[in-house]
Amino acid sequence: MMEEKYDVTVIVPVYNVEKYIRRCLQSVIEQQADGLSIECLLIDDCSPDDSIAIARHFVEDYRGSICFRFLRHEQNRGLSAARNTGIDAARGDFLMFLDSDDNLAPGAVAEMLQASALHPQSALVMGQYAEGQHVLPDYGSTGCLNDGVLIQRMFLEEKISFHAWNKLVSRKLVKDHSLYFAEGILFEDVLWSSRLFTVVDSVVLIPVVTYHYQDNPASIMRTVPKRANHAVSSYLYSADKVLELSFTGLYAVQRLFVFRVLVVNALYLYVCLELPAETRQRFLDFRRRLMADALRHRHFPMAAFFLLMYSPFCHLLRLAVFRHHFDQIYRLAKSIIDN
Repeated sequence: MMEEKYDVTVIVPVYNVEKYIRRCLQSVIEQQADGLSIECLLIDDCSPDDSIAIARHFVEDYRGSICFRFLRHEQNRGLSAARNTGIDAARGDFLMFLDSDDNLAPGAVAEMLQASALHPQSALVMGQYAEGQHVLPDYGSTGCLNDGVLIQRMFLEEKISFHAWNKLVSRKLVKDHSLYFAEGILFEDVLWSSRLFTVVDSVVLIPVVTYHYQDNPASIMRTVPKRANHAVSSYLYSADKVLELSFTGLYAVQRLFVFRVLVVNALYLYVCLELPAETRQRFLDFRRRLMADALRHRHFPMAAFFLLMYSPFCHLLRLAVFRHHFDQIYRLAKSIIDN
C-alpha cells in the first residue's frame, strides 16, 4: 500500500506543556485550507504532566482534513531527539518545526507555501515572528535571495533568524544533507541552522508574521541557571562545531557570530555561577584555540581581541549596565575587527 504524501509536515515535540498545548494545536488546525494537505506529528518525549492526554482529547474532537499522528519515545531524550524522530517519520514535501508552547499565525503554512511556489528553486522559506509586541527580524519586503554568500553573511550577522522554528524547509534537503539535530545538548537550533545555511543557496524571506513565540517560564531558556554546567558545555560544543563549518570568505563574521551568540552566553554563566574545574578549563582551551586560529589566518585584530579583551570582558559581564549596552559595544568591536 502506497504511503500518503502531504504538502507539509508540522513537527511538534511535546514535553511538560499542559498549559500551552491546546493553544498550539488550535493554531495548527487554523492552517487548514482548500487544496492544502498537512500532517502534524506530535512526539511524546515522556512528558510527566497531562500534555499528551490533553492533546489526544483535542485531536479526538477535531473534524477536518489535517492528519494528526502521535509518536512516543520510550524514555525522555530531549528536544533534538524528538525533532529527529519527526524528521524520520515525516511524509510531507516540506517540514516545519513548531515548539509546543508557541503557535503558528493563522494561514502561515499557506502563505509560506505560496511563496515557495513562486520561487521553486528555493528549498527554504522564512517569515517573521512576533514576540509580544516585537516583530523580528526586519525583512523589509518579500524577496528571494539567490546569492549563497550573501545568505550566509545575513545569517551570521543575525539578519536571518537562527531558530529552527518558523522555517518551511524542504524535507529532501534535510534528508540529503542529514540535517539532524545534535542530541544531548541545549540550544541546538544554532548549530542546526548554521549547518542549514552552509548548504542553502536560495531562500525566500516574507515580511509577514507567521509564528508567535510565547514566553514560557518553564522553557529551556528560562531555566538555564539550574543546568548551568550542561548549558555551558552545550554552548562550547556548538561553538566548536560551528567553527568547523565552511562559510565562504566570512572568517571574521563567522567568529563574531560564534562569540556573540554562543560564547557570550556561556561566559555570563561562567562568571556568575560556580562551575566544575573541567568546564572552566574548557573555556581556557577554547580561548587558546580562537587565538591560535586567528594568528594562523593572520587575522591580527581578531587575535588581539581574544588576547587582550577576553578576560576583561568576562568581568564586565557581571555589570548590568554593560549587559544592557552590549549590542552597541558589540557593533563597535565588530566594525574594528571587520576593518
